[in-house]
Amino acid sequence: MNTPTLCPYPDLSCDACVQVFLDSHPGVEVWVHTLHGCDCRFVGTPVGGGEDTCVGCGERRDLWDEFRRLVRAS
Repeated sequence: MNTPTLCPYPDLSCDACVQVFLDSHPGVEVWVHTLHGCDCRFVGTPVGGGEDTCVGCGERRDLWDEFRRLVRAS
């Protein structure tokens, strides 16, 4: 059964998507968090500080808002 997704790169595996992100964003650490609005669970954070970015769609992530949304849904 296929589940519809909002992922901007449905033809890539998550590992390949993360690698593309790392290749184009040197000095970024990637980790897993709650799902972003595009269904991506990977966050890119610049080493040394900076804005958290969604690996999938590239938008700035508000991790507190995502966490609150996750808590409300449960």
